[in-house]
Amino acid sequence: GEVFDLKIYPSPRISTVTPRIGPLGGSVRVTISGLFFGSAYSRGYSADAYSNITVDVGGRPCGDVGFVSDTEVQCTVMEGVGSSSVSLTIHDGLLTRSAMLETGFTHSLVYAAGALSGSGNGFVATGPTSDGGETGMAVSGLDVSRVVRAMLTMGQAVYAGGAFASASSKRVNHMIAWDGNEARTLGFGVDGSVHALVEWEGAVVAVGAMTRAYQADGEVLLTGCVTRWDVAVGQWLPLGSPLEGVINAAVRNASTIYIGGRFTSVGESSAAQGADFEGLARFDGFDWRPLEGGGVSGGDIRAMAVGSENLYVGGSFVRVGNVEVTRVARYDGVMWHKMGQLDGDVQALSTFGEYVFAGGDFVTSSGGANEVSHIARFYAGFWQQLGTGVDGTVYVITPIRDCLYIGGSMSQRVVRTCIGAAGSTVGDDLEAVEFEGAAVSTVRVIVAATHDAPPTQAGTCVVPGAACTHLNG
Repeated sequence: GEVFDLKIYPSPRISTVTPRIGPLGGSVRVTISGLFFGSAYSRGYSADAYSNITVDVGGRPCGDVGFVSDTEVQCTVMEGVGSSSVSLTIHDGLLTRSAMLETGFTHSLVYAAGALSGSGNGFVATGPTSDGGETGMAVSGLDVSRVVRAMLTMGQAVYAGGAFASASSKRVNHMIAWDGNEARTLGFGVDGSVHALVEWEGAVVAVGAMTRAYQADGEVLLTGCVTRWDVAVGQWLPLGSPLEGVINAAVRNASTIYIGGRFTSVGESSAAQGADFEGLARFDGFDWRPLEGGGVSGGDIRAMAVGSENLYVGGSFVRVGNVEVTRVARYDGVMWHKMGQLDGDVQALSTFGEYVFAGGDFVTSSGGANEVSHIARFYAGFWQQLGTGVDGTVYVITPIRDCLYIGGSMSQRVVRTCIGAAGSTVGDDLEAVEFEGAAVSTVRVIVAATHDAPPTQAGTCVVPGAACTHLNG
C-alpha cells in the first residue's frame, strides 16, 4: 500500500497586542505577542525571517509587518474607530493558517475616568465605540481600587493618578501607566492622592496630597505635594523645592507650570523660603515662585486654565491679591480681574476659542439674576448658561477638536457641545455621551487621545507647549 507523510503544523495564536490603544489616526507601532509565528516547528522549514505574514486590524491591513521571532511580530496600525479585532495570517503556499484576538486594539479620540456606581472603584473609558457613533464610550476592563482623578496622554501610554492604591490586582500607590492591557507601576508610586497631571520636558508632573515618592529599588524621595516621573530614566525626581500642603489643580503655559490649592510654605532648602504663596504658585524652570499679583484668600483654588495670555482660576475663594471676587478670577500677568458672580464653588475651567467656560456647584450668576445650572460660559463680561445646563456638579471641561466635553456627577455623566459646519456658537446644544460596559457614578477627568489642538483664535495659548506669553508677573 501507499505510504503518506502526514505533517501537522500548529496554527498561530495571539495573546496580547502592545500597546492596545491609540488615536483615531493610527500610525501606532504595535507588538503582537503569541505563539507559532515562524520556526521550523511551526512552519516546517528553517529561515532567518519569515515574510509571508499579514496582519489586519478591524479589517484594515496593518502596515510594515516585521517578523521578530516565533512569538513576536510588529506592525503599524492604520486609522480606525473604536474596538477592533486583530488577525494574523500565515501564507505557506496552499497552507494558510490564521489567529484572531477579539477587541485586540482600540482607536480612541477621548479618554474619560472617574468612579463607578455602587463599588466606588475607579474606571477608564475609551471613545468613540465602533458602533456607538461619535458619542459612545466603552468602560475598559482596567480594575482600579478607587476614583481616578487625573490623566495625561503621553507617547503610547495613558498616565493616570487618583485616590486608588491598587490597579490590575497589584499595589501601585496612586499612579499608573496604561497601554490598554495591564496597569504598569511607576516605581512604587507615591504616598497620597494625585489630583492633576501635566507634561513638562518629557516628564509626567504629578500634584496632589502626597509627601513622598517611592523608587523601584525602594529608595524614598521626599517630594512634598508635587513631583515628576522621568519617563526616559524611569524614576521619580523632584520639581523645584518641596511644597507643603495640598495641590488641587495644575496647568502649563509654555514652559511655566501654575499650581493652586492649599499651601503657604516650602521646604527648608527652597530659594523662596519664607514666601507667602497664598495657595497659588508658578514654576519658572528652577523653583516655585509666588505671583506678584498675590494669591487667594477666603477659600482655595479647585480649577485652573490658560488662554489669550491670561491665567484663570476658580474655586471657593473670595479674594485674589487685593481684589474681591466671587470664586473665579482672571490674571493678565500684572493684575487680577473680577469675572462676574457665581453662587457656588467652581470645580472646572477651560478656554475654548473666544470663551472661558466654568463648571461646578453653582446654579445662578449675577447675584441670582441668571440661571446657569452648573455650566456657564463667560463672554462680554457676563456668565451665560450653555443650552439648558446640567443637573449636577461639573468636575471637568475639556476641549477636543471642535467639541467641548463636560463631565461630572450629573445624570448624563458626560455631555458635549460642538462647533457646527456653519460655525454655530459652541454651547447651543448639549449632546449626551453614553457609557457601555459598566454604570458610571462620576466623571472626574477627560483628556484627548492625541495632542490635537482645539480651534482657537490667533494669539491664544490653550494647548500645553504652545508659543505664548508667560504670565510671570
